[in-house]
Amino acid sequence: MAALTKAGRYQIVSELGRGSMGIVYRGFDPIINRTVAIKTMLTEGLTPQEFQEYKARFQREAQAAGILAHPNIITIYDFGEDAGILYLAMEFLEGKSLEKVVQEQTILPIETILPIYDQVCGALDQAHVHKIVHRDIKPANIMLLQNGTVKVTDFGIAKMMSTGMTQAGMILGTPNYM
Repeated sequence: MAALTKAGRYQIVSELGRGSMGIVYRGFDPIINRTVAIKTMLTEGLTPQEFQEYKARFQREAQAAGILAHPNIITIYDFGEDAGILYLAMEFLEGKSLEKVVQEQTILPIETILPIYDQVCGALDQAHVHKIVHRDIKPANIMLLQNGTVKVTDFGIAKMMSTGMTQAGMILGTPNYM
């Protein structure tokens, strides 16, 4: 696969990380002149039906986070498809995941934990008010910014209670954190 240079109108600057479902890039929006994070979904080898299911899930992430205006929830700017690549353009976060912080420090003091806990709970409360359940809260999906702000990310498997999107018997989430 050739190196990605753009996703929609967004220019790809560098790769930030890879996961089982896709790649996150540092990007640039030339129209608004701002740095963004671009999350792409790996779709190679998917059947047309699987591609549509992944596209629907990715779009749900954009919709779920998009309706949640809250200082502790990542802001989604755009969702699109470019040459078969699904992408989300979102707020670029300068910081570390709670997962990385715990790996580095092992035990966090209560003075550090309480503000994180308070901000995550505020974000989840906002989601629940809008009838959205995150369903994959874990340290990797909690970003600690340099200024002390906490952002909840990755609403990819969120359930919008009004739509009832999960099929019976289907389990989504990270088992260790469920």
